[in-house]
Amino acid sequence: TQLADALGEQRNEVERYIAASQELVTPKLSAWLTEFGMEAVSEVGGKAAALGEIKRRLGLPVPEGYVLTTAAYRQFCGIPLWEAIRDAIQGVDVDDLEALQAISTRLAEMVMAQPVPRAVEVAISERALTLKTGEVGLAVRSSAVGEGGQKTFAGQYLSLINVAKDQVVDAYKQVIAGRFSA
Repeated sequence: TQLADALGEQRNEVERYIAASQELVTPKLSAWLTEFGMEAVSEVGGKAAALGEIKRRLGLPVPEGYVLTTAAYRQFCGIPLWEAIRDAIQGVDVDDLEALQAISTRLAEMVMAQPVPRAVEVAISERALTLKTGEVGLAVRSSAVGEGGQKTFAGQYLSLINVAKDQVVDAYKQVIAGRFSA
């Protein structure tokens, strides 16, 4: 079934992440949209890469913005969280909708309880503070690698709008937690 296949893919992704060795270089945690284009899909996701391409190469109007990289995501989630996620989805009965809802809620709670590493917090908040938005809040949304492809559908992940700059770190966690929504 499709759901079982999707859970299998999630399990494989978690296992690959846990097995991956840590990089010895300091990773780039965030970037302005003008710093990249479609060549950076694996680092910033498809939506952000397309916006960067439109803004940087085509010069079309795109709101000012920035993206957190996959390196920031990995630092936030960390191996202990990925192990807990892996363990939580082991043996899930994909036909038990009530159990799936309970696991979904549990995974989102685990993400929200996870502290944001200081380097990631700075990458989020410092860029937000430099944006010239006036009284308008920020839009915080996912540009996950693979989002909108075969694994997900457009609009599946949470998008938050009118987020105050001092609330952007919590909004980031909410968007990540939204990955595990029912």
